[in-house]
Amino acid sequence: MDSFNVFSHPGKSPLTFLPVLLGWGAQNRTLTAIWAGFIAEWLSPDQFWLIENAGHMPMYEQPKLVNETLEVFFKQ
Repeated sequence: MDSFNVFSHPGKSPLTFLPVLLGWGAQNRTLTAIWAGFIAEWLSPDQFWLIENAGHMPMYEQPKLVNETLEVFFKQ
């Protein structure tokens, strides 16, 4: 669990931390979009993406959209 210490200070990423894209299924019934807001506030990701027409597994439910978005993010 020591590896999670980098998340001990909400809203602050370590200087050496890689860019973060937080993607969340807007129709996620397992962890609703409200949780996405809490996690986004805690992690302060470089980009936050609420994925429409996707639930708990957007990579399965919207594979083309997720892959295209990841490609753009990785190229930045």
